Amino acid sequence: MEPLTALALAGNVMQFVEFTSKLISRGCELYKSTDGRLAVDEELRLIAAELKELIERIQSSGVFGLPSRFGTSIPVVSTGPDSKFKKICSEATKIAEAILDKLEARKLDKSRNRKVESFKRVWSQIWSQGELDALFGRLSMLKKAIDSEILTTILSKVNELNLQTLAHVQKSDHEAQLILKSVLESTKANNREVMAAVARLTSRMDMFRSEDRSRTRDMIMEECGANPTMLKLDAETLHDGVFTLSQWKEKTLRKCVNNSVLHALNFEMRPKRYETVFEAHPKTFEWAAKYATSSGLSSTGFSTWLQNESGLYWISGKPGSGKSTLMKHILDDERTKEYLEMWAQQDADSSGPLIIASFFFWNSGTLEQRSQMGMLRSLLFQVFEQEPKLIPIVLTSLWLKQYGKYLTNGPGVVWTESWTLSMLMTAFKLLTKQQEVPCKIFFLIDGLDEFEGDQELLAELFNDISKALVPDVKSSIKLCVSSRPYVVFQENFEGCPMLKLQDLTLRDITWFVSDRFLGNGAFNKLAAREPQATNELIDAVVSKSGGVFLWVFIVVKDLLKGIRNRDTIPDLWRRLDALPPELEPLYHKMMSQIDPIYLVWASKVFQLIRTAREVVVSDDFNVMDQGFLTISELYFTLGENFDSLAAKRLTQEELNDICLETEYHITARCVCFLEVAKQPWLQMSESHVQYLHRTAKDFLEEPSRWATVLDHTKNTVFDPSWSMLQCKSFLVRRFLNTSNRTAAHFMADTFIIMLALAMRIDSRSPFYNDKISVLDGAEDLLSKYHVNLMSQVIFASWYADEPEAKFPRNIRSSLFACALALDFTDFVDWRLSTLNAQDPAAGKLASTLMIRGLATGCDWGRVIDLAPFENLHMKMAMVLVQQGADLNALVANQGSDITIWRYILSYRSGS
Repeated sequence: MEPLTALALAGNVMQFVEFTSKLISRGCELYKSTDGRLAVDEELRLIAAELKELIERIQSSGVFGLPSRFGTSIPVVSTGPDSKFKKICSEATKIAEAILDKLEARKLDKSRNRKVESFKRVWSQIWSQGELDALFGRLSMLKKAIDSEILTTILSKVNELNLQTLAHVQKSDHEAQLILKSVLESTKANNREVMAAVARLTSRMDMFRSEDRSRTRDMIMEECGANPTMLKLDAETLHDGVFTLSQWKEKTLRKCVNNSVLHALNFEMRPKRYETVFEAHPKTFEWAAKYATSSGLSSTGFSTWLQNESGLYWISGKPGSGKSTLMKHILDDERTKEYLEMWAQQDADSSGPLIIASFFFWNSGTLEQRSQMGMLRSLLFQVFEQEPKLIPIVLTSLWLKQYGKYLTNGPGVVWTESWTLSMLMTAFKLLTKQQEVPCKIFFLIDGLDEFEGDQELLAELFNDISKALVPDVKSSIKLCVSSRPYVVFQENFEGCPMLKLQDLTLRDITWFVSDRFLGNGAFNKLAAREPQATNELIDAVVSKSGGVFLWVFIVVKDLLKGIRNRDTIPDLWRRLDALPPELEPLYHKMMSQIDPIYLVWASKVFQLIRTAREVVVSDDFNVMDQGFLTISELYFTLGENFDSLAAKRLTQEELNDICLETEYHITARCVCFLEVAKQPWLQMSESHVQYLHRTAKDFLEEPSRWATVLDHTKNTVFDPSWSMLQCKSFLVRRFLNTSNRTAAHFMADTFIIMLALAMRIDSRSPFYNDKISVLDGAEDLLSKYHVNLMSQVIFASWYADEPEAKFPRNIRSSLFACALALDFTDFVDWRLSTLNAQDPAAGKLASTLMIRGLATGCDWGRVIDLAPFENLHMKMAMVLVQQGADLNALVANQGSDITIWRYILSYRSGS
């Protein structure tokens, strides 16, 4: 039998087994019309019609000697009397016929109103329990035989599948053709789970060919008075109605699978860096949209490249020259898309969409914002969101696995795959090479120098993609990247069209300086008196800038301060001359200008910002807005004469006013190092306090300089983690005091961050014991408002097999489970010590169950989806053993003679 036929037939039998097994075990109604459930007899007739269809499809498949619908050129299995495949198909047919016989024997009883009877009751009247048990056993054996015999045989011949067989696939299902083609071309197709999904997909595709079955079903539905096109399956059993499949249902299922992949690729902080980049000043960067080349351009102008070229374009620039602002301007400018559409339309053979995907690396952001994995996830997410047809083509094996899980478990299935760098890299390279789905893709990646990792590997990735593209209009990919002019990028991007940003921005800087100065009333009065002198001052600022926008921003800010003080022209010249022309010396100069009475306050702010950035939990927790310090949090943490009772009663308008005052304090006390990043859709109190630029962060957090920052608070009891922990606790209570609703997600996010903050408060801190009382208070609120911290991750209680009464609530809580998942040993140790003091037997049992769960990687420990034992860190293991964990206890579901200790040792040894 030809392989594709075998796959389709195996899929038929697999779906029949699932369908019938659920029918037998649950006796559930599978079908609904738009106005309610079908009557019992109507549903039984539908089942009978579909079982007949199954028998006809098996008998016409070629396994019984009839011609194969896909051809018979490549023998996969023998079709002789002893063929295992034939026996399996025969057994499926016999089971279907046995059910049919029962249904046919049940004649309609006109004297009874069957419509009021439940399907489950009528089903149990047809079958005895013994008959159902026997049928269920036969189905189980059938399923095992398919898995062990048929898929193994098909896998051994998968290399003999050829693309010509796809011509026989239903032409109207072009998407399925592409999926199968990707499987056949994939080097990873030799996988049982993948091939099982392929078999089911092939089977479902073939169902669309049966017009007779459709007519039979529609006839039954018309007799029932229901519209056959409006037939729908119960959401709980979407996957069960395999033989009432319509193309609409199949498309819906595939869309669900696509959405699950998109959801898994996305991450909360993905667009944050883009949002925080400065908007381009009006009239600046206009040169980027014009045809004319400048001295800083190579032979190809940027706008010309957008319209006509493919490959890679490199935007190089000094630190602070405005690269990110330019990249954001390019992305937002309507002319960019207009030019790219011209490029896309030049290929007459391509009718696909234009896709634009971007990523802004951020060295000060979360791990996803500064890593290659974060970049790849973000770019793939954006491309797939705009063209979902690419998902099963690029992530074929992963898509098929998820497709199979949806068929088996329904649309509520949980995503359990973990992204790896290798997986994402392979997918990205495949995306840039694929030709099955026509499309044009423009990638814009900012800040390659802010990537945390081997920059050589990152540069090589883009260089390899660029070299693989034919430099003509028919290429489907183009990339625009920006970075500092590091040697690694110069070497890899040599020969690519490029521009040096600092050589092109003098006119933009002139616009900016003039606009800022002329927007100040005091400067205008000065200019009216001395027009030539003020123009010379503007020219001097522009000339001294060296094309570095950030330097100009800081210097203009300082000069405007002098103008507000009514400095004369000579005073302003002295100010300008005193400011170094390079950024680092300029930062030194500005640092020395912080008023001594503000040094302690400024030091606390710098420490709080760094702590907020470093307290980031796994993306699997789905915590929103982590890694940042809001201006209201800064006020509540450091506000002088802070009255918590009064603060709880503040209205939003009053809080915004206070935060505006706090912004003035930041400007005056932290000079040029920090800014408040305001967004039009956020309240002032929700604005983030952040470094003005990466160069400011790098300067201030240089180890020797950071030690100086810390020195300013060494004579105080300030601990940034403790201060933020208190602030988070207060914010939850303020929220509950001022809001008419309970925002479970906000509370869960806040308490998870509180756990992470508490972990940073070590035994050297005077607040080491106080953190426990704060967490106890948090736990009381979680219990009161029924908030589960583990709702965003896979979570099954470690004590699931034990009565809840054995353990107190604070041990069974989701806060405690999170502490285990985050490896918060202090908190776990304290809780178990308390339990052991009260009930030693319960403490020992709890410790044993926890170490067993962590060592074997059971679901509740899979917060970061690690392999077995990787969840169990040595420090946590020591705590659990000290609290009475019995390593000689048996490991559940691993055999009667395997202890926890043996399991750990066997894992460590690799046996």
